Amino acid sequence: MKQKLGEEYLNYTKSILKTKLNGKNIRAINTYATPVLTFSFGIVKWTPTDIENLQTKMRTLLTRYRFHHPCAAKERLTLTRQTGGRGLIDIT
Repeated sequence: MKQKLGEEYLNYTKSILKTKLNGKNIRAINTYATPVLTFSFGIVKWTPTDIENLQTKMRTLLTRYRFHHPCAAKERLTLTRQTGGRGLIDIT
């Protein structure tokens, strides 16, 4: 079940990134892809390594579709836009 949810989360994210929205429209990922995982947090036992693996795959997708630079700080993704981040919901 974890594998299926993770693949669905990454597929939703990949389909959103293929539309080539600009960086400010990360709300699409927060509203369409992230709830796939957040609804399962109370039911499925997620280990910290599983979530870290999903986050690394997410970051590689973001760099592949030129949304995030590979040398940029990975902490900047989860910071709010008011503090200079991207505003992505942290799944940990």
